Amino acid sequence: MQTILSGYAINERAKAMMQSLEADEELVLQLRFGAAQHVRTPKEVAQLLDRSPAVVQQIERDALRKLRLVAIGPISDGWEGWDEA
Repeated sequence: MQTILSGYAINERAKAMMQSLEADEELVLQLRFGAAQHVRTPKEVAQLLDRSPAVVQQIERDALRKLRLVAIGPISDGWEGWDEA
């Protein structure tokens, strides 16, 4: 069986996944990876948000980790969520 995903379906899936993030995590990813019109460095994002680059990088790591876990789904029946890992 062949499945063809339209750009619309992928975009809707991405939006749904982004809803699993905290507001600051979503903002950092949007600023870092171009959803806000242009890709910025961690240092640029830190200046915009009045935070240190290290904090921005930690927020980014946490957000990407959450997105990966949301994308693959529960690993086992006892899986409680990404907060506990």
